[in-house]
Amino acid sequence: MPTPTAVKRSITRFLGALRSGVWVIKGAERLTGEPFSLLFVGSEKQKAYVLRVAFNDEYVETDLGKLYAWQILFLLRVNRHDCDIAMIEGGGLHRSIYQNKDDYFLPLWLKSIAATPLRVTGNSFKDDLRVIRKADLRYEVSTELAKLDDFYNCMYLPTINARHGDTTIETEYSVMEQQIAEGQGVLLLVFKGDVSIAGVFVSLEEIPRLWTLGVRDFNQEYRNCCASTAAYMFAAEYLAAQGYPTMHLGMSRGFLNDGVLQYKKKFNQQIIGAGDPGFILKMLKHDKITDNFLSSNPFVYLNEKSLIGAVFLDEEQPRSEKAMNRLKKKYEIIGLSGLEFYVKDNSLGVFSKLVES
Repeated sequence: MPTPTAVKRSITRFLGALRSGVWVIKGAERLTGEPFSLLFVGSEKQKAYVLRVAFNDEYVETDLGKLYAWQILFLLRVNRHDCDIAMIEGGGLHRSIYQNKDDYFLPLWLKSIAATPLRVTGNSFKDDLRVIRKADLRYEVSTELAKLDDFYNCMYLPTINARHGDTTIETEYSVMEQQIAEGQGVLLLVFKGDVSIAGVFVSLEEIPRLWTLGVRDFNQEYRNCCASTAAYMFAAEYLAAQGYPTMHLGMSRGFLNDGVLQYKKKFNQQIIGAGDPGFILKMLKHDKITDNFLSSNPFVYLNEKSLIGAVFLDEEQPRSEKAMNRLKKKYEIIGLSGLEFYVKDNSLGVFSKLVES
């Protein structure tokens, strides 16, 4: 039987899950610049990410404090703050409380793999290869702690902070140090001449994982040398030589326009799953403002056990066969169960799924 301490701990965790931070954010929608308002429920870290997705630099936050689930449900029902959409961070318990049949559940993170060595299929990768060869980049693999320290402080941290700002979730140095000590990790460094310009830490799991990657000082000259692509390519070469047929490319956000997710498409990434936490997306209004957000931010959502891409077309967007094929090429990713297109049903004022002939 569970001990009294274990029962108390479980109750504390349950009550903690029922209480969340709540903010009302009002400002200019990121792409259209039109007025837009959002009710966000969750953590500071994920709120910072959503702000970057949804708004440009013009917004005002109102902190409503930490509220219990029944208080949040009341806010959602009456929409006292006149918000256009709500995004609620959470997992299974939160979904059982907040998610209705018309809502979407967007995983925070998608997991993807690629075959080793990487296959060159698209023009983007071919262009990068030409740059890499012209720059005469090469690689070395190391387990020296001095090189790990240099990588962590001069490559990884500058890169992740430049790319993600206050949404950064840093991997601790001690974790990589421990993996090297246990023979479960190696550092691959990309060299231009005698200078290591980029690196990637590889966790040697059953499917090796490219865990942390960085360009020295996030230097534009080194980025112009396609140093990041070189790190992926050389890691795939190294792992193929070690007998690994695939490698884990790490996590990517679930919005289809996400830069990292789109970047990894050049490596023929395959989505293999998603983490449990996510965002419950609720449309509190069905108007042009909500339409702008949906059209600007196609996403991957979880439908039972299937991951599906959802793309919302605005009224002006062409729907010719050529235009639709362009969208499919941009947003289709191996491993997704499908790609759905939605159009506005003017009679009902809501989006409906486009049935393609």
